[in-house]
Amino acid sequence: MSNPFPGMNPYLEKPSWWKHVHGRLIFTLEDMINAQLPASFYVAAEERVYLSLEESAYLDIIVNEGENLSSPLQKSSVAVLATDEPLMILAPTEEVSEVFLEIRFADESERIIAVIEALSPKNKSRESRGRDAYIAKQKQLKESEIHLIEIDLLRAGAYTLAAPYEEVTYKHPDAWHYGVCLHRGATGGIYEVWLSTVREKLPKFPIPLTEGFPDIVIDLTEAVSRVYEGTQLGRRIRYNREPLPPLSPEDVLWLDELLRGQGLRA
Repeated sequence: MSNPFPGMNPYLEKPSWWKHVHGRLIFTLEDMINAQLPASFYVAAEERVYLSLEESAYLDIIVNEGENLSSPLQKSSVAVLATDEPLMILAPTEEVSEVFLEIRFADESERIIAVIEALSPKNKSRESRGRDAYIAKQKQLKESEIHLIEIDLLRAGAYTLAAPYEEVTYKHPDAWHYGVCLHRGATGGIYEVWLSTVREKLPKFPIPLTEGFPDIVIDLTEAVSRVYEGTQLGRRIRYNREPLPPLSPEDVLWLDELLRGQGLRA
């Protein structure tokens, strides 16, 4: 089944599916880059791993002289002194891995030429360690000679692309859903940004290499179509329901007409 949308399929943003979609997107982009990459370079998937703080559990624990600790913590053999009652906090964490792409020289140096990132929900959550880790890496890359390409196919979450939000909204005051941002290495505050809505095709954007080699061109609409077909999520999507996060009322009407016209809604 082919993707019924002109560009991004908003149903693919379902949180429980995104890890699968994200992984498939990264490896689809790797294939598309490899098909155009000169022999002087290679592209490989890399992994960023960190502990993510999911939530805090507040435990109502009274600690008084002679009383037992009513907590999941181990009891101490040391005598408990009379103290003010503490607020005990349990901070569960999970190990999170995020996959991205690097283009490197295919020589002994294996120097990094470009980094390609597809943003995840944790990158866009203001309360996530994943965002802190990503923003730190983004800042480092912007100050280097390495090209940074960011792909944001998630409508939910905080603005995260490298290009300053104020400048983007000044140049493009209309609403948008998805974005691609390119910062060419050692170019200071110059960014190339492509924005689109659910009603439009996704952009064709360049991935620069080094002097003397032409940019690689990636058709993001084609990439999403390959992801849609490769994951077979079309078999599981219930097109009679609205996507999450919800669209605007105007886009809901557009989506309904689109899906009815393709026989995906009665």
